[in-house]
Amino acid sequence: FDTPTGIPYHRVNLVKGVLRGETTRTCTAAAGTLILEFGTLSRLTGIPKYEKAAKNAIRAIWTRRSKDKGLVGNTIDVRTGSWLSRTASTGAGVDSFYEYLWKAYLAFEEEGYLRVFKRAYRAAQAEMKFGSWHLDVDIFSGGDKLMNGFTVSALQAFWPGMQASFGDIEEAELTHRGYFDIWKKYRAMPELFDVSRRGSFVQGSGSSYFLRPELAEST
Repeated sequence: FDTPTGIPYHRVNLVKGVLRGETTRTCTAAAGTLILEFGTLSRLTGIPKYEKAAKNAIRAIWTRRSKDKGLVGNTIDVRTGSWLSRTASTGAGVDSFYEYLWKAYLAFEEEGYLRVFKRAYRAAQAEMKFGSWHLDVDIFSGGDKLMNGFTVSALQAFWPGMQASFGDIEEAELTHRGYFDIWKKYRAMPELFDVSRRGSFVQGSGSSYFLRPELAEST
């Protein structure tokens, strides 16, 4: 966490700390989802610095959201705070940033987490939602610029579960229906699939089934 931005390095050697030459690239999901563990650690030990560090990382990412669209990108430089990927997503690299904001509020009952979550959620719904799906978009252009076409990932199937927990039931049902239809088609969840071609899986790694739990959790 000892960076100019407060955003932690992606990897740290447990003996030597940050190694020389370590990448300054990290993803939003990794840097912004330490709050449950670190917040709990602070409460169990009575040492506030752990929660403070995790909270500062969330704040550092959130303050760098696109001002017009309210979206966060996929990867960021921990030293400069510059976005290295302008892809906003509910999938890999960003997914648990949303999830942990909501769960941090449930766990610690601090209104600050809820305020940020509501704003982040509204922005995602406004800019990334296309029918049952949430597509990757540019953080500055929003829904006017798709970043990965109509490709959706199995990781994104956590979204309807989060929506239901938050109380947005109608939207949760709509989102879940799309993923469950894919499951019924293949009897498994392809890693990547193209929703513009009636849910056909993407060739290569997209055809793999990694036993991801997201759809089961949402169901």
